[in-house]
Amino acid sequence: MSFKELAERQSAVTGRLVSTLRKGRLPHAILFSGPPDAGQRQAAAELAKALFCENASDSQVCGVCVHCRQVDAGCRRRDHAGG
Repeated sequence: MSFKELAERQSAVTGRLVSTLRKGRLPHAILFSGPPDAGQRQAAAELAKALFCENASDSQVCGVCVHCRQVDAGCRRRDHAGG
C-alpha cells in the first residue's frame, strides 16, 4: 500500500504525515495506534520508505532503491513496530 492508497483509507493521518515530510519537520516519535489490521504497520513502513528513499519526489517513493526494498523486506534496523 502506497501513501496514495493509505490516504484514501486514512486521509487525516496521511495528510499530516505528508505535510510534515514536505516541511522536513518530523516529531521525535510517531505512535501509530488503532484496532488490529487498521494499517499501523503499513503506515509506518510507508513513512520509513518516504524518509529513506533515495529517489523520493513529492511524497512518492521509488520502491526499487535499496532502502525501499529493505523496508519492504522488514530489514531496516531503525524501524520498530511493536506488537
